[in-house]
Amino acid sequence: MEVDRSERWREGKGRILVSDSHSEGRILVSDRHSEGRILVSDSHSEGRILVSDSHSEGRILVSDRHSEGRILVSDSHSEGRILVSDSHSEGRILVSDSHSEGRILVSDSHSEGRILVSDSHSEGRILVSDSHSEGRILVSDSHSEGRILVSDSHSEGRILVSDSHSEGRILVSDSHSEGRILVSDSHSEGRILVSDSEGRILVSDSEGRILVSDSHSEGRILVSDSHSEGRILVTVAAREVSGHRVKL
Repeated sequence: MEVDRSERWREGKGRILVSDSHSEGRILVSDRHSEGRILVSDSHSEGRILVSDSHSEGRILVSDRHSEGRILVSDSHSEGRILVSDSHSEGRILVSDSHSEGRILVSDSHSEGRILVSDSHSEGRILVSDSHSEGRILVSDSHSEGRILVSDSHSEGRILVSDSHSEGRILVSDSHSEGRILVSDSHSEGRILVSDSEGRILVSDSEGRILVSDSHSEGRILVSDSHSEGRILVTVAAREVSGHRVKL
């Protein structure tokens, strides 16, 4: 390293401190204990310590006294991303991406490859892209009382919801179903329940029948049977007239 006359050197406890007139007040420190790292204390950085590590392939590490032990990393290979390893985050890597419009991406060592995204535009939602989910986007919404919303790239616009209050039910809002809510219930033995826009509950059972519980039908169960050539069967619970064919 060439040093011109404008540079001042000071040696203390093995460190080499360099104040460079070309560095706009920065203090560069080469420490023999730092295995090739260059520490930079910048008067413009409000107490931050910048570290350029020869082992880090161009990364700039920043230890900020205001960040409560966080290590910020600006990676020359990351296209402007700021990576943050937080001592309070139990191994999580936080990434603030200049291309992500304020999103905070978190790669969690405990999440088995999931990428968690907290989006400033998402009103507190946590979006999760799971490497095991084949392109699904999971959303944990602070307003949804523990629900997990899943937008599946394979589902043609459907929104799947696993609700902690629904005892294993999977709720699906389908953009193709004109406002219907589809529910696959673990307690329904393969049935698919659909709540349509008129408040009806439609059920497709394992035999292909369509069962309808109509809020306007006083407890009747209407059944359209694929084996009945378009007939509508009505069971009226109050009268126990099960299996009777009724012309509607």
